[in-house]
Amino acid sequence: MGRMLRGALAIVASFVVLSATPASADDRIFFHQHHTFSRAEARIRIQQLLDYWQERFGVTRYWIGDVAHISGRVMGVEFNGQVVVKDGEVSAETSDPGGVFRSAAIEYVRKKLRKYLNPAYQEN
Repeated sequence: MGRMLRGALAIVASFVVLSATPASADDRIFFHQHHTFSRAEARIRIQQLLDYWQERFGVTRYWIGDVAHISGRVMGVEFNGQVVVKDGEVSAETSDPGGVFRSAAIEYVRKKLRKYLNPAYQEN
């Protein structure tokens, strides 16, 4: 699978982290990622990631408090989800793209979250 295709498919999963729960009966995937930042700093970093996805893939997002609601269509597959920024943790849920899309999406988003929630990462 090409780099661009993997990236595009990954947006469908919205957010991932160190562990992911398999799809539930209503076809949702749930994620949890621990961080060492203040809640405010973690939110800034998640916003930077969402800005990147909006620019690159056209993902729409809006915030209500510390919850980002995300939706879009990537490669013809619609998705929706939300990301909750908490003290010490970012949790998320998203629609499950299913099948072959799931693995590629999880791996791509895992790498992006590690990048943006890494203390050494600096946005240029």
